[in-house]
Amino acid sequence: MILVATLWTGALQAQCGGGEVALLRENRRLKAQVDSLQRLLDATGMIDELWGTLSGLDESGGEWGSGVSSMADETLSEQDALLAGRLSGIFPQMAISYNEAVGKRLSAYLSGRNPVLLSGAFRRLRGRKAEFEKIFLRYGVPQELIPLCVVESAVSVNAVSPVGAAGMWQLMPQTAEGYGLRVDGQQDERFSVEKSTAAAARVLCDLKKSLGTWPLAVMAYNCGAGRVRKAVIACGTTDPWTVWTKVPAETQAYLPSLLAVGYLLEYGHEYGIK
Repeated sequence: MILVATLWTGALQAQCGGGEVALLRENRRLKAQVDSLQRLLDATGMIDELWGTLSGLDESGGEWGSGVSSMADETLSEQDALLAGRLSGIFPQMAISYNEAVGKRLSAYLSGRNPVLLSGAFRRLRGRKAEFEKIFLRYGVPQELIPLCVVESAVSVNAVSPVGAAGMWQLMPQTAEGYGLRVDGQQDERFSVEKSTAAAARVLCDLKKSLGTWPLAVMAYNCGAGRVRKAVIACGTTDPWTVWTKVPAETQAYLPSLLAVGYLLEYGHEYGIK
């Protein structure tokens, strides 16, 4: 996932008091790492939407727009059967059961301004969907994994993370080069939609071959096959939600996020997501 540093100036100085120097120093450090931040902002033209989507969406809460009802207003138990049935239809090849973590992620996505933020990401995804489907089909990757690019980058072509992952699918340089992409001072093909999507599909396909199931492949796309394999050994099973308890915290958020995003792509209109 992407971390975007907001470059606060006078407002920050007015609010931070004695800690302003340290905060400004940290912002400068992050700005230096995210060297294409301005390109990313220019490409999207929506700073608020970019920040909210790429940071896991706005979790500050807020009022719902007219006519939008919150899933959080209903108890989780009343939603379980509906969500489980719908998820099994959206993710048939994932063959993964419903977990309360998915419900919690959905509730977070359906709070505050998040429906508006997701609408923008979904709009960009739908503009690319036919191309993604063709590439995923070529490599035998389920279409249901396409929403990973929402989780990874909010479907922002020029996205760059502080750790060096880049492009819509957030490929690390070594991974990209291992799958035939050029990454050097002259050209970075991680920013090519077609080439990066093909590389991401191949990575997912190879992870599935290595680990045996698509849920484990998805987790490994985030934290690496080695960590997932260790989790499988520690748990003594490949059951995804059991293995999920032993992977890093970021990955524990990553899998439910994919399921929640996939759900809202199909049913978001019921909650005000266009």
